[in-house]
Amino acid sequence: MQQQNLLIGLKIIEDFITSDEENQLLQDVNTKQWSNVLKRRTQHYGYKYSYTDRTINKNNYLGPLPDFTDFIIDRIIDQELITERPVQLIVNEYTPG
Repeated sequence: MQQQNLLIGLKIIEDFITSDEENQLLQDVNTKQWSNVLKRRTQHYGYKYSYTDRTINKNNYLGPLPDFTDFIIDRIIDQELITERPVQLIVNEYTPG
């Protein structure tokens, strides 16, 4: 995996997931319910994020992160990009344009 540093704190790791993994992730994500509150569709896992306050709401726990994220989290930890498992995740859908 080639790693590039464009901005301080930003890392781009090309081919971090395979095409097959990407396709499976898209299938898995699309089995879950989407929120249409914003201009884009979103899914919240763990603690709900407040777009108004720009913080996570620790009183609004939605449940654990979905199992289909485990391999990505494991890979991120193995790459030493984080040291602990995340407790919150937002999936954003950005359409062309």
